[in-house]
Amino acid sequence: MDFLVNILLTIQVTMMFTINLVLAFLFYRFVKMNSESAQYIFEDMPSVTELVIKVFGSFYLLNNSFVPMDLVATTELTKIVYAFWIEQDAEMTIVDSSRKIDGSIDDCIVGCSAQNLSIHEDLAQVDYIFCDKTGTLT
Repeated sequence: MDFLVNILLTIQVTMMFTINLVLAFLFYRFVKMNSESAQYIFEDMPSVTELVIKVFGSFYLLNNSFVPMDLVATTELTKIVYAFWIEQDAEMTIVDSSRKIDGSIDDCIVGCSAQNLSIHEDLAQVDYIFCDKTGTLT
């Protein structure tokens, strides 16, 4: 999932910069073509290169909403919440007789522990669970 999101974000950023470059180039052509006939507009104009850089920055600010950077943050936050819910699930517990508390003969109940944030993605791919004599889940 992360790999796919990274690819899509890379494509979107590349497209955004390409669009910004094209728009800045078109602005450069507009200034070159109309600077003589419309001197009242371009009267106090700085150099054309400086103006094009400023216009590129303006187009970047206008177009940066096309790249959903909050998508990555929301995805990570969702993974944290899912891992918390998995750890708090009362049905995801096992009774482990090898872990005794203070030498008592009662069995110890062990809950699920999420070791990474992509645990819910891994659990979604499980079709069958096998358990051998030692209690190892496969």
